[in-house]
Amino acid sequence: MIEKLFDNQKNISKQKIEDNVFQEQVNDDDDEIEEQRSYNLNQLKQELSDISGVYNIHANQKTENNNKQIQNLNLNNYSKSQNSYEKNKEQFKKLKNIKTYGLSNSTCARRFGSLVNLREIKQKNKPKLLSSNGLLATHYTTLSQNKIYPSTSREAQGILTQNKQDKQKVDFIRVANDRYQDAEGKENLEDLIKQHAEKNIVGSSYDKVQKNKNLLQNQQNLYSKSENKKKLYYDKWYIDKNMYYKEKSSDVERQILITPYLYDKIYMYNQLNEMSCKNLQTLTSLLNILNISSGRDKYARIIQYFFKFIGSFLKNYYINNPKQRDQISSIVLQLTRTQSFLSNFRKALRFGTPITRQISINKRITKILKNQVAPQDLKMEIMKIIQEIGSSIYCITDHVIFFYNIGVIYKKNPQMREKVMYYNDWCWMWDAVSQFIINLMNRKEIDKNIIKYLQSQNNENQIQQGIEDSKQQKKKIDIDNARILADIPVIVHGLNSNLVRPEIAGILGTISSAIGIYQLVQNDQKK
Repeated sequence: MIEKLFDNQKNISKQKIEDNVFQEQVNDDDDEIEEQRSYNLNQLKQELSDISGVYNIHANQKTENNNKQIQNLNLNNYSKSQNSYEKNKEQFKKLKNIKTYGLSNSTCARRFGSLVNLREIKQKNKPKLLSSNGLLATHYTTLSQNKIYPSTSREAQGILTQNKQDKQKVDFIRVANDRYQDAEGKENLEDLIKQHAEKNIVGSSYDKVQKNKNLLQNQQNLYSKSENKKKLYYDKWYIDKNMYYKEKSSDVERQILITPYLYDKIYMYNQLNEMSCKNLQTLTSLLNILNISSGRDKYARIIQYFFKFIGSFLKNYYINNPKQRDQISSIVLQLTRTQSFLSNFRKALRFGTPITRQISINKRITKILKNQVAPQDLKMEIMKIIQEIGSSIYCITDHVIFFYNIGVIYKKNPQMREKVMYYNDWCWMWDAVSQFIINLMNRKEIDKNIIKYLQSQNNENQIQQGIEDSKQQKKKIDIDNARILADIPVIVHGLNSNLVRPEIAGILGTISSAIGIYQLVQNDQKK
């Protein structure tokens, strides 16, 4: 019995020892499995980092290749446009009078062909709606400062598509990397990486892909407009030496097919639009000059002298028609009263003018005494002082006549008014002749300045701009001289009515007043 118990205890101890040995073996196996698993994960991570490095190298190479392809396409398009421009260069020289709205006549369209591409469209004033039959006009510009010429061929489209695919591949790699970091999908990660590595799918970084995409997209936008716009606006079309032609078109570029008939139609439509805008602007300026005293003076003056012309004409008419003498004499009397009222109204508008003239004279004399005037400008300053003195005395005599007409000055001496009016006309003549001489001196000075300017400039555009500016200045001076020449017979009529007939003085005074209104309108439009 004791032996049996001893054997059982021995067997139990042996079993415990075997169980402990087995448990130690199991623990050792678990440690080996965990080490192997950790080793496998580190190996996968190393392979992923190696593959990512290869991806970045290939991505940089592919981005450089794409940029080179785009640059080559741009250079090819630029060389083609330059060759086309050289072909038409001689024909451009023959076109001298084409300045606005594309081709001004149909012969120019036939000369250059019906298929036209505009390289540059200038914008002036506000855009206007183009209602031609199915015409699509698109901005064609060039980034000349950066030397980038847009490429819109099929090859460029292929590069853009490839870059989109590269972006999708980059997104896939990022998702795979995130899955690795989250320790999810470890079983499929190695297979996915190997699958894409075998197919040589290489993605570039997102920033570089986005940069290339934006570059091509911006170049595309230079040629096309959004299809969501229901209205098509246009700028002024014009032809100059910067314009070029292309004989062949691509699927992406929008060519403008314009026939000579359509050109004439567009030109007429644009001319009507411009005329309506100019008429509206002129009407606005005519209303604006009513807000200033000089504008009201010119409006009253043109009516005064027009009535003078009509009254003188009717006087000569009823002399030859005794039957209508009473009716015509009453009309002439009303016109004469209106002239007298407008004359006094204009004299009232000139109140205070002698004071401003005297202030200007004092300033000019002070500059001369302080040697602040250049020697070459001394004659001009002296002439302006003489002119302002005559204008000041003219306004003073105007005030005397006005007070005499309204009865402020006692009419004891009937010849006093006639003498003052005589001196008033002579001062007016003084003012007009002085202003005419000043205008001639200014015109001569402009000629001297433009000669110096042309000698100092080498740029053709600046030379042309200087010539245009001098022409505009001379035009203003010539218009002012025409106004003065129309006023001189009116002054002579006031000094001696026998030398100039009243109807001639009336019509010339009307013309002079119209020129004065034109000058005020031009000044208002420049503000």
